[in-house]
Order: sequence, then structure tokens, then C-alpha cells
Amino acid sequence: MGFPSRGASELAAEHLHELYATGWLVERVAAHLETTPARIRRRLMNRTLLQLPDQEVLYAFQFTARGVVPGWAHVAGVMPLDLTPLEIVGFVTTPQSDLGRATPLEWLLAGKPSRQVALIAAQLRDEGH
Repeated sequence: MGFPSRGASELAAEHLHELYATGWLVERVAAHLETTPARIRRRLMNRTLLQLPDQEVLYAFQFTARGVVPGWAHVAGVMPLDLTPLEIVGFVTTPQSDLGRATPLEWLLAGKPSRQVALIAAQLRDEGH
């Protein structure tokens, strides 16, 4: 007799918990980017960085050892406001045919133009994700 399989909602809750656990607090981001928490909050308001809902926790994938993922500010600004955290992470980690089967995150980290990723992100809005 085996264990019952976990449901989709239980897996989603685990993934969401992991996003919060691995996310970066505003103060950590400020230190990493050598700026102030107030400037990070302004970047959140301007949508050049994204945070998890109802928290001052930012998605860890936005950051590299040297700073912010190249071109991310352009993409973050066009991401639909109603995407869930799991949809956002799913988008940046899912290979896209328009990017030669690279994920948006791989594309940006390779230093390729953010415009292509931003166009795909904007289509998420048009498609109602």
C-alpha cells in the first residue's frame, strides 16, 4: 500500500512557500545593489523589480552575483499585474520557441536583447495568461 499522491494545490503551496523562503528581503537587495531600501522600494513601485504579494520579499531569480539580471527592468515593467507568483516563475523558467528554446531568464543572462522577452511577456497580458 503506497502513500496517497499529493494534489496540485498542495504542490503549488509548497512551491509558493519555497519562493518566499528563498526570496530576498528589501534590505538584502539594497545591500547587494549598494543602495538604500528606499531606492529598492521605489524600483518596486516603478516595476523595474518584482516582489512577492503582500511582502517586502523579492524574487531571487532577478539577481546575479553582480547585480540585477541584464534587461530585467524592461521585462518586469511589462509583466501583467495579475500574474500569480507561480505564473511569473513559470514564465521566466519555461523555454520559449521565440527565444530559440531558451528560457527568458537564460536569454537575459546571455546578454541578449530584452525586447524579445518583453514582447512575450506583453503577450501574456493579451492572452490573459
